[in-house]
Amino acid sequence: MRRIRDDDLEGKIPTGAKQVRRTASGRKPPDGRRKKHLYWEVPIDLVAAGENLCPWSSKWEWAYLWTLTYPQLPRLEDIRSTITELKHNVGLVSPTVDMYRGYLSDDEFNAISRRSPQEQEGHYVDSMNSLVTNPTADSLSLLAALVAESYITDQHQLLNLHRDAFFEGVNNLLANPHMADIAKEFMNGAANTILGTKWRFPGTYHVSSLSEPFITLEKWEAIVRENSLGMLIPLVLR
Repeated sequence: MRRIRDDDLEGKIPTGAKQVRRTASGRKPPDGRRKKHLYWEVPIDLVAAGENLCPWSSKWEWAYLWTLTYPQLPRLEDIRSTITELKHNVGLVSPTVDMYRGYLSDDEFNAISRRSPQEQEGHYVDSMNSLVTNPTADSLSLLAALVAESYITDQHQLLNLHRDAFFEGVNNLLANPHMADIAKEFMNGAANTILGTKWRFPGTYHVSSLSEPFITLEKWEAIVRENSLGMLIPLVLR
């Protein structure tokens, strides 16, 4: 709610405003008395105002990008599940080459299936163009998640392509004059964490296997401790 003193109001009365009489906010005057003044109360929906100024801005509060600014990455399964969801949100799919079979002519299918590595890379970069040129909470979160996925899976070529696309998308976002006040904080607090890939890997989790029967934690710690000492003895005797 915004309040404008009646004698400070310039121009016509704002739509939806109502007049109230109330004391001024702040500290009490020296005599302890507060005078009442006439105010116009104007209801303001800041979320709606932000949406009008920057469409989809309300999604930033819950953007997946923030999850990737923590020191430790989520598990790969969680990242890939989120990538699938974010692709749907931005209206993208990534069909395999075989999925094109039956929907294209032989010449069109052969043109896709016989692309050289350089052509594949060029087409892949072009396919991210909509994410880069129209940065939103979902599109930048998707690019950040792709950076994280290729980092965990040691796909260095994809990591570089995803990181370049994310960097370009962030620059396009921060080029908006309305982002000027928070550009430095956004770059230092969020973007650089993802671009720097200084994450810790996610914690280990259980996968059942016949070759991995259970033993007590105490017994495993004893095995590790004994073997660690065994490896140190030859070093000490040198």
